[in-house]
Amino acid sequence: MKIYVQSKSITGDTLYKTRVGQHLEILLLSNPYQIKIGSTLNAQILFMGKPLPNKIIFARNRIGNQPSTLQKSKTNIDGICTFILNKKGNWFIHTTHMIACSEPAEAD
Repeated sequence: MKIYVQSKSITGDTLYKTRVGQHLEILLLSNPYQIKIGSTLNAQILFMGKPLPNKIIFARNRIGNQPSTLQKSKTNIDGICTFILNKKGNWFIHTTHMIACSEPAEAD
């Protein structure tokens, strides 16, 4: 899991798009703290360091104790998906990617 939380504005900050080398990684392509409500947020999904095309990605939004809302996007050939940040609050981008076990005898 990768979490990006910014406590204060830093000019020129690029931490949001830094690769950390996870097997399945979500990279934000623009700073989420500089996006205005109604604008789009693009993210690139990588698996083993390569773009993951044709994958369903979800973005959930929650404000306080209100019910969460859900958006769905699909990655293009470059692994890029797009969401409209249509309200304030916390946003959570996620997906599930399953692959066959390389050692089926050891799989449960």
